[in-house]
Amino acid sequence: MKIRFFGRYNKGTKDEHLAFRVDEDCDIHQYLIYDTTFGEEGELSNLLPHMYRFPSQIVNKGAYVYLYIHDMGNRKSVDTNSSNDNVFRFSWGLDKEVSVFNKEKDFIHIAEVNETCVEMIEGKRK
Repeated sequence: MKIRFFGRYNKGTKDEHLAFRVDEDCDIHQYLIYDTTFGEEGELSNLLPHMYRFPSQIVNKGAYVYLYIHDMGNRKSVDTNSSNDNVFRFSWGLDKEVSVFNKEKDFIHIAEVNETCVEMIEGKRK
């Protein structure tokens, strides 16, 4: 993995966000984030996880990436911090009432997507 998770901030607020550090230059579009889901009895489930795939954006080694859970007005911004590190901010854009990491046993999953194939289930490809 070329990115690593290092924190969750402002839990339960409109500014809740996840923080990542970039360990190697990459296109962050290769990564998607999703939560753990649980069934009615509290058992681990694979049904309907909240999922976010980063948009295409080259991020450099040493940069910080912040993924805001709720709508922050714009979907992507880039600036630098006081140490002159690049800071990339992305918005998942979920409504304020939607809570992603809301269970005590929730985990964040970071998946690297090396290749994507999109196929039609029915009908003809246009």
